[in-house]
Amino acid sequence: MFSVKVKNPLTTLLFYMIIVADFTRGAYQNEATYFI
Repeated sequence: MFSVKVKNPLTTLLFYMIIVADFTRGAYQNEATYFI
């Protein structure tokens, strides 16, 4: 895993963004419901 991350920083960045998106979605799920 670590060697792959070092070889592919772009993949690591995308993976990190997906994790952040999931946390943000879960944290602001209630707030987002009001806007919908």
